[in-house]
Amino acid sequence: DFVYHFYSNGTNDTSKGFYTADAGNDYAFGIAFDATDNSFWMPDNSDIYFVYHFYENGTNDTSKGFNVGGAGSNSPRGIAIDTRDNSFWITDDITEFVYHFASNGTNMTSDGFNVAGAGIGEAYGIAIDNRDYSFWFVDYPDKFVYHISNSSSNLTDGFGIGIANPVGFTIDPRDYSFWI
Repeated sequence: DFVYHFYSNGTNDTSKGFYTADAGNDYAFGIAFDATDNSFWMPDNSDIYFVYHFYENGTNDTSKGFNVGGAGSNSPRGIAIDTRDNSFWITDDITEFVYHFASNGTNMTSDGFNVAGAGIGEAYGIAIDNRDYSFWFVDYPDKFVYHISNSSSNLTDGFGIGIANPVGFTIDPRDYSFWI
């Protein structure tokens, strides 16, 4: 229930960071950085299935958060922002589905997709590759990174990571490396 701020050299900036539980987000799994206003979006995997919107100082912007339960997501885990339209892609490890939401929280799941066919059992993390707008997922129990096309086909260039409990996942746009 705390968001830490680390620099790329591994230094923890203890003057930054904030608690999420004070706002009600006590079971956050994913986090996405929104460059349009330097804020964060985090799904809560508790009984309310809500996506919270926090600013860097820890302020929760309740006017922008939204519920994902109505779309069928009952275990939101990973979140990624699609920079083409500032929409959100959110993974659900129980339904094995990737939900698509507009920036205002409107369900756009008509273009969401199931990941089970690609072999993904529990997609905890998600990242969008802005070079071709494909998706990368980290599978928690398999300890594997999957690469899925924007038409939901497995691109088969995924790889095993061999680390315990991979949850968060993002792509570094400077060199297209992965942070897990």
